[in-house]
Amino acid sequence: MKKWLLFCLSLLLVVTVTGCGMFSDPKTADPKDFTLEGLTITLTDAFRNLGVEGATGGYQSKDCALFLIKEPFDLLENGDELTLEEYVERVKTKNGIDVEIKTEENLTYFERTASADGVEFGYYSVMYRAPDAFWLLQFTCEKKDYEEYRPYFVNWAKSVTFDAA
Repeated sequence: MKKWLLFCLSLLLVVTVTGCGMFSDPKTADPKDFTLEGLTITLTDAFRNLGVEGATGGYQSKDCALFLIKEPFDLLENGDELTLEEYVERVKTKNGIDVEIKTEENLTYFERTASADGVEFGYYSVMYRAPDAFWLLQFTCEKKDYEEYRPYFVNWAKSVTFDAA
């Protein structure tokens, strides 16, 4: 939870460096399932695995990326007793962010922007309570492309499923 800001900054660098068209368009590519530590998400085959130190995982396409952070209940104080809403408040407090938490289409999320090296990025961050952990998924792209990608972020976020613990 504490390190998600570090992931965002790392992502900004990666997206900036690799945004030169080496992947196909993630909006039109074929659907593809990705599974990581009990979570499955349907993205597209335009995404590639992105190893990021400190994150549970990440996937990158030509114009956008996704970071995944898993926090097992046993690593959190009273983790198995926390509600999703309580976890979200912990995320906000520990990261010192002031964002409005929203719930739509069975997704609990917040949106924000951040800049690095003069480039502004938009983030769609979704939180889940799985059988054994909380998950924070952060979809991101350049702010100029955010409104175009936002519906895809929502659809991809809605595809998430979890294995039984």
